[in-house]
Amino acid sequence: MWTWLAQNKEWVFSGAGLTVIGLGIWIVRRLFPRPPVGAPHVTQSPTITVAPSVTQSPTITVAPTFNNSVVVPPNNSTFSHARYAEWQRLDKDLRACLRAMAGTFLPLNSYKPGDPEADPRAAIQHGYDALQGSLLIADVIMKSGLLDKWNDLVVYTHSRHEPRDPEQRGVPTPIGFDLRAKDFLITLGRVAREDLGA
Repeated sequence: MWTWLAQNKEWVFSGAGLTVIGLGIWIVRRLFPRPPVGAPHVTQSPTITVAPSVTQSPTITVAPTFNNSVVVPPNNSTFSHARYAEWQRLDKDLRACLRAMAGTFLPLNSYKPGDPEADPRAAIQHGYDALQGSLLIADVIMKSGLLDKWNDLVVYTHSRHEPRDPEQRGVPTPIGFDLRAKDFLITLGRVAREDLGA
């Protein structure tokens, strides 16, 4: 094989040879796909862990974690399963949005603007889209006040960078955001459980 490769190196490493090799790899991958890896199903109460790390400056960086789902499995009807899937998707999306919104309270150079997993403004819009785009549970979201609680979180997050009077106290803090986010997730879990009859 090595002698053949040495004799045909110009053809193999030319554009035509690389195209044939790439096509061969693509065909092998199509014939033998990797099995998808499913995520484990966890149903627990929400927990928020605040892990401060002190740097050389007196800045404290808070990294909240919003990982555990607050949605429980439904009874066996197809409609209930569809509603459950929608609650589960909403829970997952809003947790990701809250993690990104917490980036507002980090130093400005801590995240790259435009990064969808760390951009607070994109996360706020994605949260609105997730709340207003849930078709099967839209009425429950409106009646429960979840959208109003989301608006309160958005106002709190935006007010982080508003100019303030030097004598004014009560600037939004990372811990204040974490407490409001935890309250939002608890409300989301309660409303989802009530809707699913759990």
